Amino acid sequence: MKTSIGVFLVALAIGGGLAFSQGQDPKQDQRQEQKQEQKDKDAPKDDSAKRMELLESDLVSTRKRCEGLASELSETKVTLAKVVHYLDAQATSAAALQEALAASEAAGFTAGINPNSREILLAGWRATLNTQQRDVPAMPVTPLVEPLKKPGAKSDATDTPK
Repeated sequence: MKTSIGVFLVALAIGGGLAFSQGQDPKQDQRQEQKQEQKDKDAPKDDSAKRMELLESDLVSTRKRCEGLASELSETKVTLAKVVHYLDAQATSAAALQEALAASEAAGFTAGINPNSREILLAGWRATLNTQQRDVPAMPVTPLVEPLKKPGAKSDATDTPK
């Protein structure tokens, strides 16, 4: 009986040892290693591709924003030109009214009933007209910002990255 138990234990040990020593196929191990290496190589590419897509979308949104700001700037320049033109016209009109007041005064406007009130009225008008003619803004001769270049348009060598 002791021999049968001994033989049984030896057979069990040999069978278990063989069962556990049977590994995977060496070719299959190589395939798994290659797949892992490929994943490791692709992972940075995937990260860089995602990063590149993010940068491209950011560039597109920035370009759209710049184009919108350029459009807004051109509209603001047009409005500013209209305002400056209006203010210049007001200053010119004030100068013409001042001349008319001087001519009226020379023709005897202040003479007659209550001339002091007329002199006060003329002084008030002149003060208002002087204020309208002072510090009138002028449009700048040179443009404030150069227009944006369209992508794909030819430019000089300083703009192109090397």
